[in-house]
Amino acid sequence: MKADLRTYGGIDAAILAAGGAKAVVDLQERRQPRPLDLVRLARQKAPDRVWFRQDWLAGGATLFAGKGGEGKSTVVIHEAICGAVGSAHVGAACAPYTSLIWNCEDEHDDLWRTTERVCEHQQIDMASLAGKVHIVSRYGDDNVLMKEVHRSLEPTALLKRLREEVNDLGVDMLWLDNVAHLFAGNHDDRTQVTQFINLMNGLVQGRPFGVVLVAHVSRALGSEFSGSVAWENAARMRWYLGSRLPDQRSAADDGSSETASLRYLAKRKSNYSSRDYIRMNMRNGLLIPEVPDDSHVGGIVRAVDDKRADQFCIDGFKRLCALGIRTTDGKTSPDFLPTQMVAKGFATPYNKSEMVGAMNRLMSRGIFIRAEVAKHANRSPKFGLQLKELPV
Repeated sequence: MKADLRTYGGIDAAILAAGGAKAVVDLQERRQPRPLDLVRLARQKAPDRVWFRQDWLAGGATLFAGKGGEGKSTVVIHEAICGAVGSAHVGAACAPYTSLIWNCEDEHDDLWRTTERVCEHQQIDMASLAGKVHIVSRYGDDNVLMKEVHRSLEPTALLKRLREEVNDLGVDMLWLDNVAHLFAGNHDDRTQVTQFINLMNGLVQGRPFGVVLVAHVSRALGSEFSGSVAWENAARMRWYLGSRLPDQRSAADDGSSETASLRYLAKRKSNYSSRDYIRMNMRNGLLIPEVPDDSHVGGIVRAVDDKRADQFCIDGFKRLCALGIRTTDGKTSPDFLPTQMVAKGFATPYNKSEMVGAMNRLMSRGIFIRAEVAKHANRSPKFGLQLKELPV
């Protein structure tokens, strides 16, 4: 009995019967988009959205951007491995999913070393990941999937090979690192960018499938990705990795120093969940999320992190008091609490901007108050910060 090619179930059956990717290629040439059958669908309930990583990774395209050297490729490998076994990483524990990583910038042994470090950290037997995580070094290869020909965007033979690979391997999440190697069209052309992302979405038909497009930012101050706005608009989600949150002022703006080991993975756009961020620290060449596994849920992540920063601010204040340093909330004073905490190394892993936020929260709750803490040489009162539980 022939499979019904008008249904996703029929397409899946045909794929299995034909042995994989060849059936997918043939079916994509024959299958035409069809309107929703509203009469039939009215008798059913729409299925729940499939999340590979709740609130962080779903079907469709995700743009993952950041400056070079921030650790994007490391995050990709770490998340793919954690996703393969269902353990928490950028989000809470999940149902295991299969990944294919095409990395165009790292040699075989570099990827091996990163994979080894992740497995050691996660206490995973590397051999057990076979068939669940496929990591391919395409360093030094021709990696163009689509290119501009006479001002028109054309697919290459490599795109067909990629389609076959993701379907033969049953890949759930495809990681393309990075788009500068894979897309040889005009990155500022909205139509070409949208066409490229749409074709990436269509590599797999009939089942949930996601693709993460790793990219760099432009050189402009505050840039969160490079090229046309279509890179963000055509993607269902956008991640940003950086040493500070995008909404924060830069270190040059406020005189603070950015912590070299600290990164923020920020969810800057999401069509199906709220914006959020995760703090990560560099340890042994890996970026390790700071928050506990059960706190990777919506705004709870921010609340947990703010509470931790507040405690750091209180502890730093106490340590400065023990050194005989009376601090103030006056921004221009050399004894400004956040300035002194950063200077003495009491703020790590936070930066000055984050300690300013913590100090202001503590003042608004009455935990820090402004009070007379000493006398100037002329006997006039000297005001500074006082913690309620500490004597002046």
